[in-house]
Amino acid sequence: HVSENLANAITSNTHDPNNNNNEHPTSGNEAVGISLDIAKKQHLDYVQKLRSIVPTLTLPASSQHPDCVFVEDTAVVVGNTAVINRIGAEPRRGEEDPIQTILHQLGLTVHDMRECVSSGSGSGGENESFTDPEGCDAPTCDGGDVLYPGGNELFVGLSSRTNEGGIRFLQKSFPMLEVISVPLRALDLDLDLESDGSGGTFGCLHLKSMVTHIDETTLVLPMGPIGEELFRRMEGTKRGYNPIYLPDVASCNLVSVNGTVLAPETAACCEETRSILQQEIIERRGMSMLFLDSSEFVKYDGALTCKSILLSL
Repeated sequence: HVSENLANAITSNTHDPNNNNNEHPTSGNEAVGISLDIAKKQHLDYVQKLRSIVPTLTLPASSQHPDCVFVEDTAVVVGNTAVINRIGAEPRRGEEDPIQTILHQLGLTVHDMRECVSSGSGSGGENESFTDPEGCDAPTCDGGDVLYPGGNELFVGLSSRTNEGGIRFLQKSFPMLEVISVPLRALDLDLDLESDGSGGTFGCLHLKSMVTHIDETTLVLPMGPIGEELFRRMEGTKRGYNPIYLPDVASCNLVSVNGTVLAPETAACCEETRSILQQEIIERRGMSMLFLDSSEFVKYDGALTCKSILLSL
């Protein structure tokens, strides 16, 4: 189990919901009908559930960055090594700064992807310049595109937010891991399925919108051709992974930590999904499962994994 590798010394960095959460860069879908009061209650429940499992550090919200609650995108952390990402959505750049400070204070070895790009302002934008002798674009990476099941492999979604330059930076920063590129952009096209036009699949922005893990050898994916093709592109069978397929793609975003799995409340509402998760998580693996309502965050492309960074210290 992942819990055996992570022991009990994990810290989850979680931002509070920002008061300007109706003004944020989304995947292209307009966020409407968001209740700040409900979002705050849901986020408090999320933090409390995490704190019942692991020590959790909560950072204050940033008035300059309305998407700061989605802290996962700012960094990739494996063991004592961390990468500060250059977030794919330009308006979000700058969210990484407090995370970089915290990771340095915790004593991690930190590699900053943003240092690959020279900038007069330091925050991205018109003054940026980048030159790569190997021809890659300026690196970008969202943590939501990076899946680390806990072994020797790091899966990275090649998406509208994470590019080849970002994947190359991760490969250099984590030489002890096999960093595996998983193309996402053409999933709909290759399978002759209707795309929503957002640059994702099924309206999914990141790799972990569609696949997460329960333990080191078990991946959770959506039922049907998308999940099956994604598992194939990850070379899941060859690499020794066992797939669990769920009928609801939103329920595939799970947080597995210290023997407990946090699952979206939508999973509890679908009888088939709940039955599969109960059998696989509780009965077969002896783990615990908690359901969380994150409906307000779903309205602006958020999921359970988006709101924390898990550390093994």
